[in-house]
Amino acid sequence: MAARPALLVLLTLLGVCAHARKLTQDAPESLYAAVSALPALSTLKTAIDTAGLQEALSDPNLEVTVLVPNNAAFQDLLDDDCQDGDEDSAGKLCSLDQVLADKERLTKILQYHVITQLVPTSAWPATGDAAPVTVPTLLEGATLQLDTEEDDGQLELQVDVAGSDAKLTADRDVKVGKSLVHVIDEVLLPAL
Repeated sequence: MAARPALLVLLTLLGVCAHARKLTQDAPESLYAAVSALPALSTLKTAIDTAGLQEALSDPNLEVTVLVPNNAAFQDLLDDDCQDGDEDSAGKLCSLDQVLADKERLTKILQYHVITQLVPTSAWPATGDAAPVTVPTLLEGATLQLDTEEDDGQLELQVDVAGSDAKLTADRDVKVGKSLVHVIDEVLLPAL
C-alpha cells in the first residue's frame, strides 16, 4: 500500500493509524470487538452500547461495510455556541448526551453507517467517472453515494449525502471478521 506521509503523520498524532495496525494484526472476530479495542472509536462504542446494538455487531459472520466515524467526527456534531438542549438549523447539538438520549434517532444514525454489502475502496468510482456509486444502507430506504474527488493533487474517497461530504481516512479496507471497515471523518446524518 502506498504511504501518504502527511496524512499518516496527522493520523498517527491522533492515534488512529497505530490502532488500525494493531486491529489488522490482532484481527478481531467482530465489528463490536474491533470498535471496543480502539480508544479512537470510544464515542462510537458508547453509541453502539446505548442503542443496544452490541449483539448484532458481535456476529463474526456479518458481511457488511461499516463507515466508522472516529471520535473527532462525533465532536464535530456539536455546536460550541448553542444553549443546552438546543439544536441549531444545521442539526448540530450542544452535547453528546443529546445524541445518546434519543435511542430511536441514534439507532437510525448508526444504521445509516452500515452498507448492506461489501464495498472495498477499489469499488469506488475512478476520478472523472460521471456518476458516484449508490449503495443501500441498513436504514430502510436510505442509500449513500460513494464518490472520488481530487483535492490539491490528493485522491479523496468520499461519501456524499445531503449536507455532508465525509472523507475516508487512511484507515480503510480493514477486514474485521467477514466485514469491511472504513474510518470516516464525519458522522453521517440521515434525513429523519
